[in-house]
Amino acid sequence: LAYVFVRNPITGIWKQQAMLSPFDAVAYDLFGLSVSVSGNTALIGAMGDELALFVNGSAYTFTRDTATGVWSQQDKLVASDGEPLALFGISVSIDNNIAIVGASQVPIPGTGAAYIYEHAPHPEPEVCDGKDNDLDGQIDDGFQDMDSDAIADCIDTDDDGDEVADATDNCLFIGNTDQANLDGDLLGDVCDLDDDGDGVPDLVDNCPVTANTDQANLDHDRLGDVCDLDDDGDGVADLVDNCPLKTNAGQTDIDRDKIGDDCDLDDDGDGVADTADNCPVTANADQADSDRDGRGDLCDDSDNDGVVDIRDNCPSTVNPGQTDIDGDQIGDACDPDNLETDGDGVADIADNCPLIINPTQTDTNHNGTGDACDSDDDSDGIMDTSDNCPLIANPDQADADRDGKGDLCDDSDNDGVMDTADNCPLTANADQADVDGDTIGNACDLDNDSDGVSDAVDNCPMTANTDQADVDGDTIGNACDLDNDGDGVSDTADNCPVIANTNQADTDKDGRGDLCDDSDLDGMADAADNCPLIANADQADTDHDGLGNLCDPVNDNPIVITENQNTPPPASQLVFPPDGSIDVSRDLTLTWKKVVDLDRDRVSYTVCLRSQDNQFSSDDCKSSNLIASLNKTDLYAGLGVSGTGLLLFGFVLIGSPGCNRFRRMAVLIAAMALVAACGGAVEKNTPAFTPGTATMGGFVPSRLAPNTTYYWKVISDDGRGGTNTSEIRHFTTRR
Repeated sequence: LAYVFVRNPITGIWKQQAMLSPFDAVAYDLFGLSVSVSGNTALIGAMGDELALFVNGSAYTFTRDTATGVWSQQDKLVASDGEPLALFGISVSIDNNIAIVGASQVPIPGTGAAYIYEHAPHPEPEVCDGKDNDLDGQIDDGFQDMDSDAIADCIDTDDDGDEVADATDNCLFIGNTDQANLDGDLLGDVCDLDDDGDGVPDLVDNCPVTANTDQANLDHDRLGDVCDLDDDGDGVADLVDNCPLKTNAGQTDIDRDKIGDDCDLDDDGDGVADTADNCPVTANADQADSDRDGRGDLCDDSDNDGVVDIRDNCPSTVNPGQTDIDGDQIGDACDPDNLETDGDGVADIADNCPLIINPTQTDTNHNGTGDACDSDDDSDGIMDTSDNCPLIANPDQADADRDGKGDLCDDSDNDGVMDTADNCPLTANADQADVDGDTIGNACDLDNDSDGVSDAVDNCPMTANTDQADVDGDTIGNACDLDNDGDGVSDTADNCPVIANTNQADTDKDGRGDLCDDSDLDGMADAADNCPLIANADQADTDHDGLGNLCDPVNDNPIVITENQNTPPPASQLVFPPDGSIDVSRDLTLTWKKVVDLDRDRVSYTVCLRSQDNQFSSDDCKSSNLIASLNKTDLYAGLGVSGTGLLLFGFVLIGSPGCNRFRRMAVLIAAMALVAACGGAVEKNTPAFTPGTATMGGFVPSRLAPNTTYYWKVISDDGRGGTNTSEIRHFTTRR
């Protein structure tokens, strides 16, 4: 047998709840020797239980009905291999749906084994207990979860998820971590319908967080006075409003007593209340009123001209300007000494046309007679009625365009500049711009920069450039081109402004790009200099190893020639155009650095050029007929006691420092090398050869299409089976 006891959580007293025995209990089955409980399930071992007349042992599971508390047998567990005398059930343990049963005599007596069982639970009606009773994958589904924290409210200790336990939370179902409670009524503000506790619900309270039972609201602006920072609604906060309860946005305060005029009973501060003051905004404590019209003298303006009587020099006649020509303190408007005959507002004594209305008193020739009554305004002896420039003196009446307007006052092109001063009298140009300062305005100048080239064909029409030089062939002359070599780098930042070098390579970091640098200042660019860091204008190279004498450690550096041995030439370095160039002129020279062959073989070059892609075929490749170095056979064959001559052929690129367009010229360079023989032919075992700086090679493609991408490469060939191929570059031609 096995007994189940439960403990009263309040009294701590244990009480028997059930006595358990299996359905097939027999004597000596040792049921109850080992027990384990997990939740409402008990696992009980019976290691003496007989199975098929063998003492194998078993274990039983019992479950408790949570509603009735009744325990009942659920299952009987036996070993899968059924070993006799295994003592299966000598020990047991259960946790949720996993059970372990020990058998101390399996598989070999004295060694033991343990068997693990998993119980597939059975669905039960869902209850709010934090478990998935109905086994649908959801815990406590169907029960309310207000804060959506996957814990049903019935077992959740913080229903609103505000980290305040329900036991102390003043708003159980609305999150309020701060537990704010303005009126201290046990209900937090977020769930209190009357936060200020004034008996007026928040929904209709004009001061919901400030108690104001009377709901007073002076400016009717939905905010009660007790919480309104601007009670009168005039846009001025009460703290600085000089009339906080009466609208006065202007805050006028005539007597500066810090009480606004709109609520001040004595605006002028003269001790007389405004209601009795005959000058309410002008201090006049004596209330003097000479004409007894009810308005005090200090604020009376009998003629309503804006000047109070005590300051008006014509108090009964309108004269806001207060003019007084004769300075007798009597305004002209009421001074009998100053007549005004023509009614233009100017007294006759000052009027330059007293009988003709001319309020502006214009007098062009300053002769004291106004234009309105002057028959010759410009005093040039020509009456205005006949004068073609009545306001500008021109006694000769010159009128070049015979349009009836004299030249001095004529503006033929209507640009606001008189013809006599206009640098383009027949072409409107109000700004009178004249770039070349030749007194002919840009608007009508056929050669604005005065370089002798008409603007119509001038590639820099506003900058003088007689030679029209255009290095990159972009139709913009060098003089005004911001990128003369067209390599995409502005001249101001380009370290080779007239030689295209997109990558701006500058090996010696001296600020000048490699393609145009002459580090040793000997007149030979580094790219072609056989001693780039030592000045040697003559480029002397005694041993013809590509290194100039001045930088060659051994000027008689011998050449090693080994029979039947060949070293391929180096790959050429492509120079122009730079890789990826766009808007390239179709009249260009593909340029590369020629190489020096280690075996002294003569190197020839084949240029491959193809549009659209770089899948070159033999049809895309043509020989450039360029020779980079000497062929050792040509150099030594036939040299004997009498010596011989050596004829060299080459291809020369002729250019200038200001232009990267090369003109091609085939040049026959003849040099006679006299060699004195010292007996017999030249020895094959000559000294080793060191390559030097290569010269430049070029090829001119023909019939390039506009706006087309071309790919090109150069193949070096020493004529003895040795070849090498350069990188592949591409460029796009101009439209």
